[in-house]
Amino acid sequence: MAAAYTKDLLRQIPPSKVEAERRDKTVRSNQHVAAIKNWLSPPDSSTNANYARQLRYEGIWEWFLRGAAFRE
Repeated sequence: MAAAYTKDLLRQIPPSKVEAERRDKTVRSNQHVAAIKNWLSPPDSSTNANYARQLRYEGIWEWFLRGAAFRE
């Protein structure tokens, strides 16, 4: 009985719609994989460096560079 119902159901769904749904599922799957790969990839170090550069205080290392310990 279930086989007859499935067969009847498949006759009512146009093959183009089935193929379109299959392509849609493939595209969504590919997008999901790409999102996971992006999430797992290492961060852009230049973004972190630029952010740290913005946070630094002007002249913070002058005391160290002018100190006796650095000159030796």
